[in-house]
Amino acid sequence: MEDYKMLRFRIGGVGGEWSFIVGDIVEIQQEPLPMQVFICPTCGKIELFANEQTSRILLSRQGLKKCANCGKKIPLASESCPHCGSKQPKK
Repeated sequence: MEDYKMLRFRIGGVGGEWSFIVGDIVEIQQEPLPMQVFICPTCGKIELFANEQTSRILLSRQGLKKCANCGKKIPLASESCPHCGSKQPKK
């Protein structure tokens, strides 16, 4: 994989489906989210990597957060992790 560049994506969707939109679209009143883009020069596969802030935003849209201890996805309202049992900090 070759590092292509950092792009800012806007996230939209209808009926629970997500779509990534590159660039500025006036109708979307949302700050674009930065993601590092990697492209395989052989097969053309594209991978996106989100920083911690972008990751938190994406997980919160699914109603999820990362466990403070094990890092697995858990429901936002969880007081403890169903995977490792760790108590979650309150925000």
